[in-house]
Amino acid sequence: MRSEALYHLPSFVWQDGLPEGFKTSQDRSEGVGEALVDETFVNLHTHSEYSALDGYSTIEEMVDRVKAMGQSAVAVTDHGICAGHPQLQAICDEKGIKPIFGMEAYLVDDRFSREDLYSYQHLVLWALDDEGLLNLWAMSTESYRDGLYGKYPRLDYDTLKKFNKGVAASTACLRGPVAEPYLKGNAARAISNLSRLKAIFDDRLYMEIHTNQLPEQLRVNKWLVGRAKEFDIPLLAAQDSHYSEKCHRDDHQVWISMQIGKEVGGETNLFGGGQDYHLASEEEVIKALLYLGEEAAFEAITNTAVLAGRCNARIQPKVGLPRYSVGPDAEQQDIDKLFDLCLKNWDERISGKDYPEEVAVARFEREMTLLIKKGFPGYFLMNADLVGYAKENGVLVGPGRGSGAGSLVAYLCGITEVDPIENDLLFERFMTEGRTALPDFDIDYPSSRKQFMIAYAMKRWGEKRSS
Repeated sequence: MRSEALYHLPSFVWQDGLPEGFKTSQDRSEGVGEALVDETFVNLHTHSEYSALDGYSTIEEMVDRVKAMGQSAVAVTDHGICAGHPQLQAICDEKGIKPIFGMEAYLVDDRFSREDLYSYQHLVLWALDDEGLLNLWAMSTESYRDGLYGKYPRLDYDTLKKFNKGVAASTACLRGPVAEPYLKGNAARAISNLSRLKAIFDDRLYMEIHTNQLPEQLRVNKWLVGRAKEFDIPLLAAQDSHYSEKCHRDDHQVWISMQIGKEVGGETNLFGGGQDYHLASEEEVIKALLYLGEEAAFEAITNTAVLAGRCNARIQPKVGLPRYSVGPDAEQQDIDKLFDLCLKNWDERISGKDYPEEVAVARFEREMTLLIKKGFPGYFLMNADLVGYAKENGVLVGPGRGSGAGSLVAYLCGITEVDPIENDLLFERFMTEGRTALPDFDIDYPSSRKQFMIAYAMKRWGEKRSS
């Protein structure tokens, strides 16, 4: 049974496209982080520049636009990726807007299948809390690690079952797992997919209805309203945003046409049909959904605020570096193992060089002191383990690329094959005392052996620690 507090729908008198007593966002000023149940429409289905090909908005443009409309929260749901999340939080915090972390996933029945490149469907996901945010990132990682096919990082129902805690979902757009089979005449498959999602997400599943006026969208929306009542799933209004303002529609079309090498308005162009895909005001959404009846329209719009109020995840500044060893003294074990590995290879890699050995000793001590202080010995050992396994099994590995080639410790433990002293390379390009950004090694394996190395990492450290 739906909560009366959230879903009791009063009777409205509609006037000029707006319900009597329906407060607009401009009439309110909710605090960031507070429940947004008294707010109405929130843009929850949006694409930023991190959505390859079709995301035209920068995150800052998106935040500025929703703030100008008087809205107090905004989500970013880029295609298959969560890379925009840190920027979203930083900009939202600066401008007093609540960030909502999401992703529009590519959903398939089997993420390991490579039979049909375009068999995927869309599913929108949002992090409700910090655990949900980590699970959302885990889904994205698994979709790239196991499900990448062509340019599409795909996940499946097994992924959703493993990582759904703290995550809300919706049925997405016309390409969603419910709408698409229904439009193809397979209502039974649509109901089956809806039942699978309901079993996984329970009261965290929403039925998404879109504002565009395409004939197929109008037909789908009416059918979805009926299924929402049948399955006791709350409706959720969505304007599938790919650019910030309505006036950007032509720019967006030209931009896409340039990328795909087609004329503007051609048959292969995306986003046809003369529809708008900007960040919508609540007045626009209300008017777009009136044909569904005031009860359904009100529920769908109000639930965007209800869901926004449930989404309270935050990116935490804590950085956890890996440990190679296990046990309560793992940190000290890692230090000892890295030191021993470097000494073991010292004679082979350092002795007999043209430069004085004292130079290498001084540099080794300087690097090790900083590595220990910053907690990196385990990270070095893991990379040395992976590179060593690759070399033992005939997998080609580059000799050293990027700033990591400037580390003597990396050379001594076998991660790189370039002597940084001999080649006058600076360790400070890789790591310094005051640097806050985490350095990393650029290790290249042939694409044909990538899965071989991933399988080893999963077996060596476990699936949860190998991504």
